[in-house]
Amino acid sequence: MSEKKSPKIAHWPISILNGISALLGLILPMFMSRHIPSEEIGKYKIIFLYLMMVPAFSFSSGIENGLYYWSGLLHNAKEKVRAAWSMALIQSFIFFIILIIFSPLIKPLLHASWDLYISFTIASLTVVLASMYESILIARKKIWAGAIFSAIFNTINTISLLVAIIVFKSAVMIVWAYAITMLIKIGASYYLGTKDGWIPIGLDLKEAKSVRKYYFPVSTSGIFDFLMNNSDRFLLSILISPAQFASYTFGCLSIPPLQILESSVNRVLIPQLATAIEHDDKLLAAHLYRSSLEQIMFIFVPAFVGLFIFAEPIIQLLFTTKYLDSVPYLKLYALWILLSGIPYDVAARASGNGKWILKNTIRMGTFSLLLCALLAWKTGPLGALVAMIITLLVQKSYGLNLMIKNYGWSLNEMIPYKTLLLYGMLAGALGIISYFLKNMFSSNIAWFLYCSVPFAIIYLGAILVLRKDLFGEIPFLNKLLNIFYSKKTKTL
Repeated sequence: MSEKKSPKIAHWPISILNGISALLGLILPMFMSRHIPSEEIGKYKIIFLYLMMVPAFSFSSGIENGLYYWSGLLHNAKEKVRAAWSMALIQSFIFFIILIIFSPLIKPLLHASWDLYISFTIASLTVVLASMYESILIARKKIWAGAIFSAIFNTINTISLLVAIIVFKSAVMIVWAYAITMLIKIGASYYLGTKDGWIPIGLDLKEAKSVRKYYFPVSTSGIFDFLMNNSDRFLLSILISPAQFASYTFGCLSIPPLQILESSVNRVLIPQLATAIEHDDKLLAAHLYRSSLEQIMFIFVPAFVGLFIFAEPIIQLLFTTKYLDSVPYLKLYALWILLSGIPYDVAARASGNGKWILKNTIRMGTFSLLLCALLAWKTGPLGALVAMIITLLVQKSYGLNLMIKNYGWSLNEMIPYKTLLLYGMLAGALGIISYFLKNMFSSNIAWFLYCSVPFAIIYLGAILVLRKDLFGEIPFLNKLLNIFYSKKTKTL
């Protein structure tokens, strides 16, 4: 009897296309550090930190998550999605009005001039709606269409921000560039979404009560979820100067391809998981989680090793020697990145368990804020980052415990121990070899350039050979692998 193949999470179209456009985003901080004063960079970073807060504080963060749950349902899927878009539109405008009314209180927290604050309020209108159409496509299993739509506008957005950095050298104009690009994206979303009927021309509130029942607890928890993941930046944006904040955030380096990989896997996982849970197929659900962890950690493990080993030349190459004080932050942040890749609440989201999500994020958000405040007060920014890592460890442990106890999944079926060991041993060995080769090079930059490329090629090549099955959703790569294996077989 042939062994049943484990299901695979078909995230590669999203990850590859958005990853390519996101690589352009990595050059943004490079140009900032060379063209814009530290104070302006800090203001820009603080503004975008607060833009990240918009979904949470407008009680809309659960709406996009809900799209993947509602689209996986067997009945009234389209009606629920239309209601979700309508509620997102209403709540975005309500939050915009609140920002205007309370501007005298909010503006000082952002270290912003009136020009900067106005650009922030306009940008806040776009944050929730801009990503909804691509999520609707992906939730409906139109993965390539969603990936292409997202990648096009991510690329346009990156280019517009880059132009604003080089030409205007101003945080105000960078935020305006973002706001205008996102408004255009929302216009395209509305046009395409109304054509296929998944976005209403006006407001469609027939299923508003039903969708609100799911997303409101999740959205309420979004405030605490934001604090759970950003307590350090939130507190430090108030406690330290914009210039110091710039150094800290450069160390806590945003790596868009990693974020896109995690998001892409979860976007594809949740609708499939919702169907498995609805049919009470525990083994399939556990195998889906296992597949998602394999594919996320395939990149996150070597990323952790590489960021830790090459922290100094990375900072020097990206931001110049002026920001070498960011190196300790990057070394520590590499561990945070590794832990962040572990899915922990996908079962609750896929089953519509908003109450668990709310309780968990309230606990974790409060814990994170208090611990972060204590350690930041005692030891400064490094203490704040340690607090975030401790919070993440507690959060992931709690989420895994839920999946085992409440859903009856087997830990052995969920965790691909052998695969994770393979990733760790291979990346660890390459990292140790790279470190001991450091003294052979004339500079840190030369060491990084000559060692990081072989590190990546050898790691990827080895995994391609040893775990060919991970790449089944990339047709052209699969063909190349089949050719390689057929030639190898003939030679033997």
